[in-house]
This record gives sequence, structure tokens and C-alpha cells, in this order.
Amino acid sequence: MPQLEDYAQLPNSSWKLKEVGSRNNRDDGKREKLHTEVRQSSFLETEHCIFEQIHDHNVSAFIQYYKSNGEIKSVTHVMQDDVKVIPLNGEEIQLGAVKLPLGEAEYGDTLSLLKEVESHIHRYLDVSDSFRKFASYYVLLSWVYDRFSTLPYLRFIGDTGCGKSRALDVCGGLCYKATSASGCITPAPIYRMIKRWRGTMILDEADFKNSDEYNEVVTILNCGFEKGRPVIRAVKENPDQVQILPVFGPKVFATRRRFKDPALEARCLTEIMQETVRGDIPSTLTSTFYKEQEALRNKLLLFRLRNYNRIDPEKSVTLELHGIEPRLRQISACFGSLFAGNPDVLADYEAYIYHHQRELIEQRAATITGQVVEKLFSLKESVTNVTNVTNDTTLIPVSSGDIAGKLGMTPQQVGQILKTLGLQTKPHKVEGTPKRCIIFDQVKLDTLKRRYVLIEDDDTVTKVTKVTKVTGLNTDDELPDCQKCGLNKWAMTLAGGYACPCGHTLRAG
Repeated sequence: MPQLEDYAQLPNSSWKLKEVGSRNNRDDGKREKLHTEVRQSSFLETEHCIFEQIHDHNVSAFIQYYKSNGEIKSVTHVMQDDVKVIPLNGEEIQLGAVKLPLGEAEYGDTLSLLKEVESHIHRYLDVSDSFRKFASYYVLLSWVYDRFSTLPYLRFIGDTGCGKSRALDVCGGLCYKATSASGCITPAPIYRMIKRWRGTMILDEADFKNSDEYNEVVTILNCGFEKGRPVIRAVKENPDQVQILPVFGPKVFATRRRFKDPALEARCLTEIMQETVRGDIPSTLTSTFYKEQEALRNKLLLFRLRNYNRIDPEKSVTLELHGIEPRLRQISACFGSLFAGNPDVLADYEAYIYHHQRELIEQRAATITGQVVEKLFSLKESVTNVTNVTNDTTLIPVSSGDIAGKLGMTPQQVGQILKTLGLQTKPHKVEGTPKRCIIFDQVKLDTLKRRYVLIEDDDTVTKVTKVTKVTGLNTDDELPDCQKCGLNKWAMTLAGGYACPCGHTLRAG
């Protein structure tokens, strides 16, 4: 650690306070007499310097990093005119609820640091190879998270005794200003710790037995993935007064079951934990483990200082994520910026995110909605024709009742699900029987298939360039020219009929 100096004196022209913690209102009379305002913060940025809080031997200080030349020194506080900024202090540091670096340490290059983090995780935790790599990416991302506008979450799921708590200690303990909220009786302390430290929130048993608490945790997680989405709450003692509670930031948590909210599930990059069979993992975490983490946190601090202003979130590398759904593309943008100069790392991430999307599809397929979608496609494939009601409307001769009969549900339940999926129905007679048939919508059906139907790798791409025969027509006949554009460019549709690129459809049969 560099020599500890008393303070950093900053001229007016270079002062820019980026984030400030709570004010220190102690000894108001003395402060007023000295005309000095005291503020607390764990992070400051000025025009020329970055200040990050460190804590060693029960003493808190700032690492002062000069942007122009990388020079580093330690100071006890920062002065600018009548404003004195001091590090945050409290029991949470002494008791280990918040983990801060002791100082800074050299790490070499980004790939070397990634390998060190991954090796540390492998030494103490049993997770899949792909997830171990991703967890190391997430650790680095957490140290520069405030340069981005959206973030994913790291989540471990499983029953008791499967290593969820160990995962939080190993992976969460390396993250930026890891702030433990495990065992919180209510979500209120979570709000306070996020606002005070702006670090990585570590949540154990984030299921919460009380339904109100569970809903509040879901609110924090749903709003906390994107910058500028604070939670607004009325003050109990004064309903006319509101609290603005910032919740943006990286989060690492463990649950026993998945969230009911599908949007939140999509934001969680999840590892399903199982009881380990590896004999080389220590059963308890000793002083060696904690010293290794201290050394890594010091290196990660220097990574943050060097890269904080090098990262340009506006110049993200475009990842080749063909077929990946929009929400996963959104949370992938930060990794594209973070590892813009490391193509090997980006290639690994792309492989991981494809695997993660397959897991999401499997989860959706197991829901009631997924079963309805699966049965819809199953019935549609068994249909020999579609019905052209008008030039613009084509019906699939499948109704809510047809699907409900296969699933033991009521037509009303299935109809409601179809509405939420954006599918519409229209009355029509099928073989003399009136039905509310589903309106054929190629775009919506394709979207549903991508989200709910898992396609095997060898079947993922099927192209039909031209079809010249139609089941149900005379086999010696060619397909007629399109009545809309006059050309013959038919391709088979999901509904079993044929469609022209101009939008006109032709039923088979």
C-alpha cells in the first residue's frame, strides 16, 4: 500500500462529486464554527482523480488514482474549500458485512486476472465449467458496473446442502464492495445497504417465506437491473412524503426455487447446484481462503481504477447472437463493452448465452403457458389444411376447446392464455361444426416457437427455397402463380399451407 497521506486538496475547477453517501451531522456546533461540511462516501470521481475506499487494520482511507499517469497514493480524506469528504464507517465493515480491498495490487492483464479468479472459484466451489467461466466474467463486471445502464444477476438455485451458501462466499466475496444482506428479516435493510454502499448485494435464501417480503424482493430485483429505475415508497409516518430508493447494481443470490415472474427469471444467469462429489474441495473455508480473496480484491481494485474510464458503453462490440431473444441481448451488451479487446473471452460468452437461452426455453415449456403452446403446435401439425376466410385472414382449424381437451383445462382458461400470447380467434365452421379458430399469424407463431419450443441443434435451421407440390392437390399440377403478385415463390408455413413473400397465402388441400 502506498504511504498514507493526510488528505487530498482539490482546486475548485477540478471538483466533481459523482456519488456521495450520507451527511455526517455530528457535532453541528463545531462544524458550523469551522464552516466545514463533512460528507461520507466510499467512491468519488473528480476531473483528474478517482477515489476508492479501502480498509486495513481497522483504518479506512481512500486510494487516490490519477487518471493522466496512473499514479497512486492513499489519503485519509478529501478537502475542497469547506467540504470534507471522509470514508464511510460503521459496524458493517468491522463485522465483515461489507468487504473492501486492503489496497491495490498489480494483476498483469485482463486475461491473467480472469484466470486467477476462475482458478480460485474452481478451488473452492463445484459448478459446471461454463458457469465457472461466466462467474469470473461477472466478478470483473461488478467492479465497473456503474459504467453500464443494464446488468444481469448471478443466481444459484438448489436444495439445502448443495453448496448455495458456499457459492455466495466464493463468487460473491470477490465482487465489488460485496454487501451481505443474508438473514435480513425484512427488505428494508437491503434498501439501506444498497443506498449507502452502492456495491454488490449478496442475498442468501432470497425466497423469503413471507409473501409481502417476497414481493418486495422481486420489486428490488426487477427494478435493480437497469439504471434510473429507483423504487419509490411513501414514508409510513408521513404518507405525503416519499422515499427515492436506488436499487441498481450487481446482485448475487441463492434461492431454493425459481421465481414466478418470467421477466425476472430471464435476468438471472443461473447455476443449478448439486451435492458435490469432488474430494479436493475443502469442507470448511480457512484463513487461506480469506487471504486469497483479500489478494484478489486488491488486484480487482486496480482493474477498476485502470479501466473505469477506458470502458465506453456506447461502443459495445456487437455480439453475433443470432436467434437470441431481446432481453438476453440487452444484458449481454455490458459484456460486449467490458471485453471488447478480448475476442476469445467474447466467444466463450456467446457459447454460454446460447446454452442459457436453451435452459430458459426448457423452463418456459414446463409452465402452463408452455404446455398450451406445445399443444397448439402439436395440433396444428396434425391439421391437413388451413382455411382462407379472406385474402388477408387465414384460420388454423384449432380452437381453445381442442387444446383444453388435451390438457384437462377449460376452454376459458386456454382462451385467456392465448390472448396473453397475442393470438386472436375468429368464429368459423369446421366440417359443419362452429368453432372459434385461431387466426394464423406467421410472425407471432414464429416468436412463440422460439420462446417455448426447444429445437434440437440439427433441426435449428430449415430452409425451403421453393415448393412445387402440395399435398391434397393433383400431384401432376404445379403450384399456381400468386394471385397477389403474379409470381410463383411459395414456401411451406408452420400452419401446413404455403405462403408467398408478398403476404398472400395458399391453403393446402
